[in-house]
Amino acid sequence: HPGIIHPDRGEWWLEWDWSGIEARIFTAYSGDEEDVGWFRDPSVDIHTETCRKYLFEWEVLPHDWQGSKDERRIRAKNFRYGVLQYGQSEWAILGMPGIEKLGLDRHTLGLRAKLFLAARPKAQVWKQAVWQTCQVEKVARTFMGRRRLLFGNPTDRAKDGLNHIIQGSVADLMAWCLITITTKWPSASIVVNRHDGATIAFPKTLDSRAIQAQVKALVEKEWEVGQGIRMNFPATWEMTYG
Repeated sequence: HPGIIHPDRGEWWLEWDWSGIEARIFTAYSGDEEDVGWFRDPSVDIHTETCRKYLFEWEVLPHDWQGSKDERRIRAKNFRYGVLQYGQSEWAILGMPGIEKLGLDRHTLGLRAKLFLAARPKAQVWKQAVWQTCQVEKVARTFMGRRRLLFGNPTDRAKDGLNHIIQGSVADLMAWCLITITTKWPSASIVVNRHDGATIAFPKTLDSRAIQAQVKALVEKEWEVGQGIRMNFPATWEMTYG
């Protein structure tokens, strides 16, 4: 928090937060063309497009649209995660907290979720294959190869396995970044790391602009995650000086 937690004298902090990394990981694994295209276009915000095209079926955004903080965009983001990534069917939309705030009736919500899923056939096939493999083999691996043994009933194994493949891949990328950064710059130290971001401290003897450019290239590196899809992981950045 600015003014409370800040760099010591003689150091500066570099902070990043990945943008929609779980959705990018899922898309890279599953490979549906529309989502791949949206993520590769830097002018497109995928949650805004999901809201516009599928939840409300707008041709253009309404005049009262408030950007990334718009309540409807937030619900669209939850809709994508809850229905596409982790839901069992289109009716998962009805269990999403706050979905009633969209002002759409149950039938309309179910229909639009169904159309959204129908436009992503590869995601449905991939997700079903993951669930089946996790249920039968009782093990899941991230694209970097990290294994998780799965226990419980078949439904729990399917759910936990998919979670590991998506969320575990994010954790693996974070570990790779932190290890690479602190190996390349031994005088750096980790202030805090979160699921989708981190803060690193560097001494002022190191050029902050040059370091940021190099770290950015590592953090936003393109990876081949699955299905032959290569995906990069853009982030927002902030520097704070002691």
